[in-house]
Amino acid sequence: MGGQVAATAERQQHLLNSVQLLLLLLPEEHRELLQHIIKMLHSVAAREESNKMSAENLAILLTPHLICPRQMPPEALHYTAKKMSSIVSYMIQQGLEIFEVPGKLATDIRAYFLERKRKKTMSPEQTLEESISDDSTVNTVYTFVDRAATAAANNSNYTDTALAQLYAHIQSLPESSKKRRLIKQLNKQNGQGTPLQVIARSSSVP
Repeated sequence: MGGQVAATAERQQHLLNSVQLLLLLLPEEHRELLQHIIKMLHSVAAREESNKMSAENLAILLTPHLICPRQMPPEALHYTAKKMSSIVSYMIQQGLEIFEVPGKLATDIRAYFLERKRKKTMSPEQTLEESISDDSTVNTVYTFVDRAATAAANNSNYTDTALAQLYAHIQSLPESSKKRRLIKQLNKQNGQGTPLQVIARSSSVP
């Protein structure tokens, strides 16, 4: 039971941090406007007993105006608004908390500026020596991505790129029976096209 509660709390924290990070990417003027809107809607939802407007009701009403694209067919707008209203409801419930900087990110930012301040006081010799001996690129406590999944994806991309380069090299060879045989073999292994073409075709399939 305790494990389930901890897992739920962790998912909630992850959701909150994800929304906070996304909102930090908004242009400042858009973020400020959304902050005023969410503050007002949070106040309205807090008085649900008297006005009958819960966060869910407000989200259903306002999602098409807040986060749906302007140019969208009516059917697509209805479907998108229905799917997105839950996140708007969540934002209304959380109120201004969604506009705070995640604690771990704030730690990273402070560490970055402290490190930069420290390096400014170093001599050129110390800077050179440290840059040679330091084999790490960045130290962070905030995990923005699934590192294992990212590494696997990168390995896959390296393979695809190498295959595409091999295909291009074979295509550049003079016309011969050997070249035709190699192309036929590559096509057979990669779905009748270069690896990059296969990816492009598969990504366009609905």
